[in-house]
Amino acid sequence: MRLLTPEQQTDVYDAMYQGLKQHDDFVFGLHRDDIATLSGDLEGYYGALAANYLHGTINAELELVPDSGVVGALDMGGSSTQIVFLPQHHHHNQKQNQALSEDKDDEELETVCRNENPAVDDDYDTDTQSKEDCHVAQRDEYPRALQGEDFFAVSYLSYGADQFRERLWSTWIAEWQALHGTDETGKTCEAHLIPNPCAFKGYEAEWQGYTLVGTGQADKCVEEVQRHIPHPEETLEELGGNVVGGIEHPPVHGKFVAMSLYFFTLDTLRALSHPDPEAYEALNLSWPNPSIEELYNALDGLCSRQWQGDLEEIKHDAHPFTKAETLPHRCMEAVYIVTLLRDGFGFAPESRDITFTFLVDGSEVEWTLGMALAMRAEERFDQNHGMTMLEETSPGDKEDKLQNRASPTNNTHNRLSSSSTGASFVEDFRQQILANSAS
Repeated sequence: MRLLTPEQQTDVYDAMYQGLKQHDDFVFGLHRDDIATLSGDLEGYYGALAANYLHGTINAELELVPDSGVVGALDMGGSSTQIVFLPQHHHHNQKQNQALSEDKDDEELETVCRNENPAVDDDYDTDTQSKEDCHVAQRDEYPRALQGEDFFAVSYLSYGADQFRERLWSTWIAEWQALHGTDETGKTCEAHLIPNPCAFKGYEAEWQGYTLVGTGQADKCVEEVQRHIPHPEETLEELGGNVVGGIEHPPVHGKFVAMSLYFFTLDTLRALSHPDPEAYEALNLSWPNPSIEELYNALDGLCSRQWQGDLEEIKHDAHPFTKAETLPHRCMEAVYIVTLLRDGFGFAPESRDITFTFLVDGSEVEWTLGMALAMRAEERFDQNHGMTMLEETSPGDKEDKLQNRASPTNNTHNRLSSSSTGASFVEDFRQQILANSAS
């Protein structure tokens, strides 16, 4: 939906609203402003909330659980990709913040301040401001919930797998036309066959009147992908201000959970790269926490496979998370994702900071869970302050609240303990939905 204009989105949602309201089987209470497009950044943030909740980093009130580390999130679909993480300065203060949230005595607080606060130096005993910053200001702030403002969160529209693939194809066709010339119809006088290093050997795809023929060259595919993903170590001056999606990001830091296509595609790489036995074994032994280098080394084992007589014969059951119509694109997707992680986001080749997963503790990692958590935390906060979401009067209020949920408000009253389980949260939320629909 984010690829459509606001006017087109409105037309779609108006029709959807009318259709749902008129349908006899639709029993939920629905207002027109309940239907809107979620921003990509917010989708990424909700994904991070879901990952941290299932990982046990936060409880159902979004409060940090002691002695746990916040994880970042990587998500990718067909149209966009999201990255969300705590920049390094937030991680540096995490131990201090948790200690301050546990009612430590003054001696323990002083130890924490000395060891974890970079602003406190050898003059700590005489540095009144440092003491106040650590003991007073921080004690006022914590305990605290995980908030959107803590994260670096960005969504790269058109950097999803499908959109990126089509951009590559269109680039090759434009360059082919420039090289060979075109006739009055805009087509080249040469045969309309263009080599595609990012597809399995022999696989043919039709695009804009041309046939792209797979050559299965992972190294060449990496070079083509790199043309659209500048290396993070290059300066903005060298790049002409052009970074991933035109957005500058801080250095990646901490542990990450990679979901959706990050998992589906790279699990395919793990399962089908056995033509290179050494790379295949290394990747499978390290899964689901492979290094970027191990992923990169396995690319040729996957991409060099033949389509006819090999993958085409097993396309319906080659991989449990890959449909037959999706399998032909897994080489390009794998090369794109590994190159994006290494040359776009800047993960070191030896890094094992990413866990590629579909389930965490038996539950699927999806942004919808994070959104439910954020909505629930906000509703409980409003109720504790004498407000409810049903008191909204302006049609735009709900949309504004939706966009503002990227910074969930602290709730220092009536909070759940860190032992709150996913089952209890889901049941509570289900009861709230039933109550709201009944009204």
